[in-house]
Amino acid sequence: MLLGLSRGKISKLEDEIVQKSGLGEFIDLPVYTYSTGMRMRLGFSISLSVPAEIMVMDEWLSVGDEEFQKTAQGEMARMIDESSIVVLASHDLELLGQTTQTSIVLEGGRTSFIGPTDEAINFYRNQLEST
Repeated sequence: MLLGLSRGKISKLEDEIVQKSGLGEFIDLPVYTYSTGMRMRLGFSISLSVPAEIMVMDEWLSVGDEEFQKTAQGEMARMIDESSIVVLASHDLELLGQTTQTSIVLEGGRTSFIGPTDEAINFYRNQLEST
């Protein structure tokens, strides 16, 4: 409901959210009894189930067991393909190279490079080597 969804829309998404979370039989327990990982899975599943035109991510989700991580990575790739704009803040150069076309390099909170991701990665590496 915090996302502006009606009860009807939430009901329609509930099975999908539970399935994506992998929480199974634990889904009906009070959320306050969930571990941090279980809460992350649930929140991530909810975010994956609600379409977004603009997607903003800080790093990449790497919580949960291997099966959940594979599911999450597949869903993230799907959402990236379906989103109009993706903003990803990361130090993972391989991930950035695989998922973005244009990058901004920040240095001390200021923009030091804007351009194609492969050029941004080279610029960033050169900056690291020169310091």
